[in-house]
Parts: sequence; C-alpha cells; structure tokens
Amino acid sequence: KDGAEAFLKELKESGIKVVAATSSDRDVAEKALTKLGLIEYFEKIFTCTEEKTSKEKPEIFLKAAKYMGTKPKETLVFEDALYALKTAKGAGFITVGVYDKSSSDKQEEIMNISDFYLKSFGGEINENSFNNCWK
Repeated sequence: KDGAEAFLKELKESGIKVVAATSSDRDVAEKALTKLGLIEYFEKIFTCTEEKTSKEKPEIFLKAAKYMGTKPKETLVFEDALYALKTAKGAGFITVGVYDKSSSDKQEEIMNISDFYLKSFGGEINENSFNNCWK
C-alpha cells in the first residue's frame, strides 16, 4: 500500500506496537513482508491457519490485542476486507478501513462501517486522532 512503510516506521518510532493478523499462511506473509522491507515493523504475526480460525470470528483479533496488552476499545484494526471489518467492529475494536483495488466494489460499505478510512497511508500520522479516538 502506498505510504505503508513510512506509516509503520512512524508508529514504531512513536512506540506504538504493531502486529499482523492475517488470513495468509505464515510463509506467504513473512516472504511478502520481507520482500517489501516491512517485516521489521511487526512485533508478531498471527495467522488464521495457526490460530485455527478465520476473520469471520474475532479470535485472531482478540489474541493479537491480548498479546499487545490492549483492550479492543483501545486497539485499531486496519483492514481492507469488509467481512473482517465487520468482525472486528462487532468485537468492539476501532476499525480503520483501507482501500484495496480487489474490494473496490465494496468501498462505500467499508467507509460506512469503519471508524476511520484510508485511501492510502501517505502523509503524516495525525497523532491526536489516534491518541484521542477512544477517549
């Protein structure tokens, strides 16, 4: 995603924990993140295969939040899949819809269900919006 590396770098430099919760198998996710030069920004990767779940159920998101020591209401879930956003939202997470060409036909629904929406990760992080979004 455009601007993702700068975004992840700023999160890491700000001391914000980042983990991945993915439907992809571990080897695919790790190879992709390594190839893109992004793996260093993730503290841990949770996979649906290893957790024996899918993103149609909140377990993977809940396990990631538990690892980070955060409650759902103080944890942001970045997603480009509508069904996964619905799951995270239903479990009480703060949702950030992210544009993806593969789900372009669902962008209006994604925008409507998400607490925040990003067409890209370009630009600076507005620290106040993230720090105050659950206050």
